[in-house]
Amino acid sequence: MNLELLFNTYGYWIIFIGTVIDHSGIPLFIVFAGVLQSKNDGFLLPAYLACLLALELTDILALLIGKYFKYKVKFETINKNNYSKYYKSYFTGIISKILNTGAEFYNKSKGIVYILNKWLPAVGKYLPVFIGYQEEKIFKQFLILIIGNILYITFFYFIGYFFGLSIQSYSKMFSFVSVIIFLFVYFVSVKLLNNSKKIGD
Repeated sequence: MNLELLFNTYGYWIIFIGTVIDHSGIPLFIVFAGVLQSKNDGFLLPAYLACLLALELTDILALLIGKYFKYKVKFETINKNNYSKYYKSYFTGIISKILNTGAEFYNKSKGIVYILNKWLPAVGKYLPVFIGYQEEKIFKQFLILIIGNILYITFFYFIGYFFGLSIQSYSKMFSFVSVIIFLFVYFVSVKLLNNSKKIGD
């Protein structure tokens, strides 16, 4: 299979779908888009937009899921008979506990949820669920999430860009060491962020 032909045909779809399903906290497909940028003279706007649209899609889905559960709980509260059935359900009981815990975290750490949610490995893309669950209107919150996504994409896009340049200008060993240092700094930063949040709580 010709990988170059495959990417030339489906490249932006690969970036888009990969960014949607990636939950590592280190967006490999955004970094990959940056690497591609390093090999081109002009700005690859479609590659950047593919990354942004992927994150916006996940935000919209997360906000709507949170809004769905918000209205479901509100409806069940009004209908007392259904309310007891709702919380007697094992599945919905667990979901309710998660949502209430997440809503409490959201109230204490709105800056993290809006700007830094994508940086948190595994759970970051799900944090907007708590925004939808907690807020009555979500359009303003969605616009703030866009700002956070742009910062996130731009950072990792340029990481990929400079990584791509290092591959072209220096040895592959240098590039490998650069990636190891970056990963170390990134995970230490995430750990320090989590520790500071625990101390704040």
